[in-house]
Amino acid sequence: MNEERLKLTLHDHPPKELVSESEWSDWRMHPVTKLFFAFAKKQVQEEKDLWLNASGYNRVELSMCAAAKASAFQNMVDLEPYMINEALGHD
Repeated sequence: MNEERLKLTLHDHPPKELVSESEWSDWRMHPVTKLFFAFAKKQVQEEKDLWLNASGYNRVELSMCAAAKASAFQNMVDLEPYMINEALGHD
């Protein structure tokens, strides 16, 4: 399927709402969810510290790995329900 056809298809069929704003808010307030997000935020900072303080012969590889991990954890922290709906809500 070419890119233009894909855009038309996605536009003609908006994503299903798999998770609502209300459900998302309730989930975010759950104690275990709060712990998960606190962990993810801490991991972002720890990976950034590793990234910035990498040294030695494999400094570039360590920095790249830490940057990728920090980015992945940050993506989890920044996740919003519309992202889930858009990614998974199409037939």
